[in-house]
Amino acid sequence: MCTGVALYDTGHIRPLDAFQAGKSFFEAIGIPITGATYYEHLSDGDHEGDHDIFEVSIDELQERILSEKTSSFWIYSDLRGGKPWDAAFTYQTGEFGNFAHMGAHCDIKPEEVYGALTDWLGEAAERFDVPYGIFYTADDIPDALHYAAGESCVFMFPFEDCFAFIHEAPGRYGGKGRYTESMLRMVYPYNLLNEKHMQIKIADQTLRDWIHESGERGTLRPIAKDSWVWEVMDKHLVAVNQACGEAGILVAWRPERPKKRVRKLP
Repeated sequence: MCTGVALYDTGHIRPLDAFQAGKSFFEAIGIPITGATYYEHLSDGDHEGDHDIFEVSIDELQERILSEKTSSFWIYSDLRGGKPWDAAFTYQTGEFGNFAHMGAHCDIKPEEVYGALTDWLGEAAERFDVPYGIFYTADDIPDALHYAAGESCVFMFPFEDCFAFIHEAPGRYGGKGRYTESMLRMVYPYNLLNEKHMQIKIADQTLRDWIHESGERGTLRPIAKDSWVWEVMDKHLVAVNQACGEAGILVAWRPERPKKRVRKLP
């Protein structure tokens, strides 16, 4: 079981600041960095936007970022030798076929790293003014990183449309990105929200008031200016997602389809 964090609408964050956030992520989880990769356009590519990924040391990556030769990149730890990695941090600008976001993933059970990762997430939110972030679990590192980017039809809930998020995200599909203001992707154990999220209407109430109305809807606490953390216990996630999904405020909500009745042959 792996743990993942995704931060969205991060295009305003400078590559060097993202690089420092990536290094602090590895410090927070206590795993050393063993390598890095960066993205670069191919001048001889068959199509506009063709690119490749190049392996470098962490020091070389820092030099490339300082000299403004590199924007999107990965930092990773590969102690076991071979993929999937033990941990990875990515910073994507949207320049290479994706959309602007940051992701931090580690092959550690959520209960073992929850405090360290949520502290790191809170610090990142306060420092960079990140409008939206999620904390989730996945089967392995590839699933965790694909989920952050909305790729490969990875989903966390059986009632989740695995294609809906990537079509909502800016980038190749030109989505509106409403999850940063007027909707949520889904509801997770740990959700980083902004004040506009707090004003979303659900059952004729603001989301803030709706959460405060019942302890089973989780807890809400401020962590920075106009930033809030919404924590929901695992045992209440299904009910909370269902209520929010039926209210129309979840991007990836997929109502359960009624089972078709099988007609018996005469």
